[in-house]
Amino acid sequence: MKKLVTYAAALLLTTMSTSFAQNNTQQDLDNAIQTAENIPQDVQNASNAIDRLVYELNISSTPDADAFYNDLFVLVNQIQNNADDIDYFMSLAHDESTVPFSTASVNGLTAQLVVLNDDVITLTNQIKDAVVENRYSDANSLIPGLRNAIAAQADVATDIISEIEAIKLATTVYTVEIRLVDAQGNPTSTNDLQGYYAYNEATSEYIYPEDERGYSTEFFFLPAGTYTFDSFNGYWSGTGSNTVTLSNALVNEDGVIIVDLVLWSE
Repeated sequence: MKKLVTYAAALLLTTMSTSFAQNNTQQDLDNAIQTAENIPQDVQNASNAIDRLVYELNISSTPDADAFYNDLFVLVNQIQNNADDIDYFMSLAHDESTVPFSTASVNGLTAQLVVLNDDVITLTNQIKDAVVENRYSDANSLIPGLRNAIAAQADVATDIISEIEAIKLATTVYTVEIRLVDAQGNPTSTNDLQGYYAYNEATSEYIYPEDERGYSTEFFFLPAGTYTFDSFNGYWSGTGSNTVTLSNALVNEDGVIIVDLVLWSE
């Protein structure tokens, strides 16, 4: 009994450790997404500042170059900060995840945000100078380019969110428990089987669940995908296989996906 309790405790610790690491990973990815979601609002605020300047240039004839400049540089600073924060959260997620993934696609997009910032800075300075020098026609001609630059930043933010959502899906780790059932689907048991395995239908990889001592267990920790689960026959018994596509819809209230294998005995 003592050995059984020790084994159960060790298995629980392994489950908790894996779950904790992936929960942290998912939270970091969510933080990166939330940061990217701030960018369209920052862009909208900058767009409002441009609209105000256009009105002042062409209707009221009282353009406020300093207010326009300050509002646009709020966007510039926010873009830089958000790009840095996204990269930071992605780095944390990468280091904590038990499922390897690359941050290159997201890092490339945050780099695009910063490059577009250079365009925003250049155009903002040119427009401010034109307004100060009463070259209103020149200022008006530069505004479409500025609008395009900040709109592109909003588009890049959308791409960033899509990339991170894909990474979230790929790094989700499901806890899968094998349950033995009879031909009628009733839970049953045996101590004759020699262990279990899962076959990844996409990669042709075989996965063998083991605890920290190297002993076979009925628990798998698997990323999203389609797997065929089966057992190694014992002397008197064996099981049929079961092919399952892991998804959130299969997770029960305990956070586990139960996969049934039909047991047969001679």
